[in-house]
Amino acid sequence: MTHPLKLIDYRVNERGDVSGVLFENPRVSVRRNLYWSACIELSRFTYFGEDWKTILSFEWLVLPSEKTSFEISDQNIDGVECSWYFIYQHIAAKSGTLTLEPVDEYRAFEISFSVVVDSPGWDDDPCQDIEIAGTVKLPCSGISLMRNSFFPKPNSEIEAREMIAPFFPKIADFTLKQQEDEDGWPIQEKTKFHFVPQ
Repeated sequence: MTHPLKLIDYRVNERGDVSGVLFENPRVSVRRNLYWSACIELSRFTYFGEDWKTILSFEWLVLPSEKTSFEISDQNIDGVECSWYFIYQHIAAKSGTLTLEPVDEYRAFEISFSVVVDSPGWDDDPCQDIEIAGTVKLPCSGISLMRNSFFPKPNSEIEAREMIAPFFPKIADFTLKQQEDEDGWPIQEKTKFHFVPQ
């Protein structure tokens, strides 16, 4: 008998986003780079009589060219992490492929993916080799730089742009998004700089 989770049409829900963050952590050998993430919302479905929402995420993506393909595996070959968030579970994909292509001057990304996951299921109802695939165009929500991740810290928009530029020259075409905290102070002055496509 085919497992119910394999009969579900995991369609893309046309919701989600792609974002980048300049990051480094020498303590765990993470080199400074611009790392991208894609968050894709899948269509809701019924399982065990309940309505569920699932999300597929791809993280630690480095884009050396305009169109980039990645191999996904449990051996972390390309340094890419793919996770399926389902029934309060964070499930790592064990194999698959992912292709990203920026469009409209990085205002959006064309994404094509195909991954295979194993699910522990619900109420001791495990399922192996669930295939999830699709294509979607998602907006770029911007590029961030967390000030506390670097020493010395960037203290101005110009310094933040200079740090990002070697990894993403098109940062010159992005606009600083001024966000304020509950007291009305610019968040950039405290924690981060966030740039969005014009």
